[in-house]
Amino acid sequence: MEKLIDLLNDCSIEWFRASIKERQKEMDTTINESKNYGESAEAEMYSAMAGDYFDLENDRIKKIADRLMECDNFSEVKDQMKSYNANRAHEIELMVKKSDGYNESNEFFAGESTAKVLSMIENDFFNDIQGMIASVDKVYKNLEKLGLDTAVAEIAPTDLEYVLNLEIKEQNDHFKKIAINSPSAYQNICDDIELIDGRAAINEKYTAVENMHHYLETVESNDVLEENEDIMGGSIENPEAVQQFMQNVKVLYDSVTAVNRLMHVTELAKVIYDEVTRITGK
Repeated sequence: MEKLIDLLNDCSIEWFRASIKERQKEMDTTINESKNYGESAEAEMYSAMAGDYFDLENDRIKKIADRLMECDNFSEVKDQMKSYNANRAHEIELMVKKSDGYNESNEFFAGESTAKVLSMIENDFFNDIQGMIASVDKVYKNLEKLGLDTAVAEIAPTDLEYVLNLEIKEQNDHFKKIAINSPSAYQNICDDIELIDGRAAINEKYTAVENMHHYLETVESNDVLEENEDIMGGSIENPEAVQQFMQNVKVLYDSVTAVNRLMHVTELAKVIYDEVTRITGK
């Protein structure tokens, strides 16, 4: 009879692999869009920046991600991430040398500037993976309350839902503290935040998190950029306006990071809950 610990490992690894694949698709889309940014002088410079060295970096990240997806459990995932972190500085340096080799005419690509851009790409991708791993650890920790050696067939869905909701609520509280710093955005997602705080089913909470994630990454992100086009274009040099813009960007970035963590936890909880109820028929 299947034990809870075995189901958790199977569900979390399956979820982890699917999440990495989805993240890779998003990264591919971003890079392809960057290469076709337009025909103006600024756009051509940006397209050059997003050229071959982006492809090299993308290929390297994919190789690392492929190794992670070959792991059979999260102990192996953590070992792979330790190896990646240990070799990261050296591999970034090699990438800098490669990119400098065929971009010598463009000062932007020289040395430290290239390293910063490459680090930014990697940080975005692998910070998300670290967030996934942290989410799995926290969900496992809470589910210890049910007994990891407990037979899945003996688990009551109500008990499982209660335990899974502990981490969802914690992450939702953390997200709320950040999102409230942007009153206009908060006004558009507060109903979803309250739904997640309440007694709604996990599937409903997952839908609410998806709604917030979509709103922040599309609507709110576009609004912040459109409202500050003059600053981004350099036509406004007011220090206070620039400072406010940077603050808005930081709040948006922190909000997206927090809602991503909430998404990880809620999505994983949904996968586990759906699988347990499928097995138990309850």
